[in-house]
Amino acid sequence: MHGWWQDHTSWLTTAQRVREKFGHDCLLLDWPGMGLSETPRADVMGADLLLAALRRTLERVGWADGATPLTLCGCSLGGAIAMRYTSTWPATVDRLVLIAPAGFDEKRPSLIFRFLIWLNRHTVAAAPASASAEEAPAWPKAHWLLQQLRLVRTTPRYDAELDWFQTAAARRPIRIVCATHDELHNAYLWAGGRRADPTFRLTFFCANHGLLCVSIARLKLWEDAENWHGEAVPSSKL
Repeated sequence: MHGWWQDHTSWLTTAQRVREKFGHDCLLLDWPGMGLSETPRADVMGADLLLAALRRTLERVGWADGATPLTLCGCSLGGAIAMRYTSTWPATVDRLVLIAPAGFDEKRPSLIFRFLIWLNRHTVAAAPASASAEEAPAWPKAHWLLQQLRLVRTTPRYDAELDWFQTAAARRPIRIVCATHDELHNAYLWAGGRRADPTFRLTFFCANHGLLCVSIARLKLWEDAENWHGEAVPSSKL
């Protein structure tokens, strides 16, 4: 699952390599209002909409019942939704792979993030609630901006629910890749104090948030079998 202002192609290389090496089916999606997905109304855009979209998609392909081993992979915003999905339907998720995830300890949000929240509070509340992109052709860019700001504001945070995350990690393998110079989210601060904790598999990448989010393929996550349920399969069986 991709991050803010991205689309499914950010995971395309990784998905192809996982398919080639392990024979697993991989599902890529575009969040509502991003990539090839339709644009929702600004007043309904938010984490709940993304969570529902993920649930519907997994139900459609038959991966939502817990019978199929499921690894959720999420970058930035996608990481926050992956964690929220796991907390909502814990029995259906076997593994988590999180890249620079949003939603971790945000007790001291970055200056950029605080500015986005401030901008949200001073724009979304004053905007027409029911206007869609088609209903408001005179201000499509403003409509899009309101969507994204509302999404930032509703992104789930786990600074008050880290006990859940600790419990979740005890039940399933969790791989976390953090940017050491992340200017948006503080996952690296949370993870830095848990380097010796065997519950989590932590990797620190020398980059800022944006660079890590566009460099998923360079992480070569497909080389680690623990991320993907077991051993590689011979190419003749693919």
